[in-house]
This record gives sequence, C-alpha cells and structure tokens, in this order.
Amino acid sequence: MQQTLEQILKFSKLAAAFAAACCAYFFGEVDNWLTCFLFFIMLDYFTGIIAAFIEKALSSKVGAVGIAKKVLLLIIVALAHRLDIVLGANGVLRCAVLGFYIANEGLSILENAARCGIAIPAPLASALAQLKNGKNITGPARQQNAVENTEENNEDAA
Repeated sequence: MQQTLEQILKFSKLAAAFAAACCAYFFGEVDNWLTCFLFFIMLDYFTGIIAAFIEKALSSKVGAVGIAKKVLLLIIVALAHRLDIVLGANGVLRCAVLGFYIANEGLSILENAARCGIAIPAPLASALAQLKNGKNITGPARQQNAVENTEENNEDAA
C-alpha cells in the first residue's frame, strides 16, 4: 500500500512538471499577465454560470460553447507567444494580446455581475475599457483623458 502511494505521488509530481513545461512552452513565462488572464477566464466562466442561474437560463450547450471559446483564447495567446519568439519581440505581442483579453474578460465579468443586479463601480469599468482600447490609464495619458473629459463636459454645459 505504501509503495502504491509513493508511486502515485511520484507520478503526480511528474505530471505537474510536464504540465508546467507545456505551459511555459505554449504561453511563455508564468508571469502576472498570464496568471491574471487565467484567473479572469475562470472568473468570467463562473460569473456567467451564476448570471445564467439567476436568470433561470442555465444551458449545458451554452456552457460548452463558453469553454470552447476560452480554449480559443488560450490558442491565440500561444500563437502570440510563438510569434514573439520568431520575431524576437521580447514578449511585446504576447503582453498586448494578454492585456486585450484581460480587459475583455474583465468587462465580461462586470457584465455578468450587472446581469445579477450588482452595481458596477464606474472607475473599474472605465479602467477596463481603456485597457481594452489600448490606452494607458496612468501618467500623461490619464491626464490627457481627464482634460478631454473636462472639455466635453464644458461643451455639454454650454
């Protein structure tokens, strides 16, 4: 019995090492970008299930389509990573793709929360929208956005 448990433990370690190697090969370094993306994928899927449950619209077909779409997102990230290697872009393309999909998944999470009747903080929705649109939400770009918003508000008031 003890020998069987040791063999299972050894196999589990080997499987985990293999999975980590595959992850690194396909998606690059397991950094904050990738972990955030994977976390947002899971949150989006689960908040979608919660929203469908509340709306009494749970469907295994819709859930399967959702999983298939998440797999396609992972394939696109892998594609961006491999292109980065070929082009010698040092991860720029991968981070851009991950940033876009993080924002997209984040907005989807907020939409699912809104479907459940949860109020969404405007600054959070705005930050995710800016990330999705490729805008820098810190530094000079943030100040420029504030100036543009002030100018628009002044025109609306006139």
